[in-house]
Parts: sequence; structure tokens; C-alpha cells
Amino acid sequence: MAGASVTRTSQLALQEQRLK
Repeated sequence: MAGASVTRTSQLALQEQRLK
């Protein structure tokens, strides 16, 4: 399930960029 972890991290990063 490593892929799920990577996807989750990517989503969080995108959200942070949008907030900024």
C-alpha cells in the first residue's frame, strides 16, 4: 500500500500550495 501513502502525501502538498 505504499502507493496510497505517496498519493496521500501528494494531495496534502497540493492543498498546502493552494492555501499559500
